[in-house]
Amino acid sequence: MSVKTAPITWILVADRCRALFFRSSESDLSDIKLLKTIEHPEGHLKPQEINTDKPGRFPSEDGSHPSGDPTTDIRHHSAEEFAKTIIEALDHARNHDEFDHVVLVAPPLMLGELRKKCDSPLAKCITVELDLELANLPDRDIQARLQEELCEK
Repeated sequence: MSVKTAPITWILVADRCRALFFRSSESDLSDIKLLKTIEHPEGHLKPQEINTDKPGRFPSEDGSHPSGDPTTDIRHHSAEEFAKTIIEALDHARNHDEFDHVVLVAPPLMLGELRKKCDSPLAKCITVELDLELANLPDRDIQARLQEELCEK
């Protein structure tokens, strides 16, 4: 006879600058523990700190050469790059059976990028998505908010 263990839930709290991975095996999250943190300093950069060159010049129909702004939105690019790193970490953990379920907590931009990067096996593990910005809070405040938000669901 095998002993049934409680399902393990990982809770990812992320924004463009920081990802925190929490673990819990209790439905009320009473045993929530921070597993690891991944920092993404590029998420703090402002466009002028990344684009140090002057805007390019493009010919127009009237023959003039007006300058142009970069077409890449720095916030989206930063979120996209960091989401790739986060999903790789989650995939690695899934492949090693480190969790049964995943909860994603992120602001809308980051949540969207995480969804885009998720492959089907990992997507099946995601049980809850919360559109919240918590990653910049102290760890104990994050844990309290998670308990409050997730125990209602």
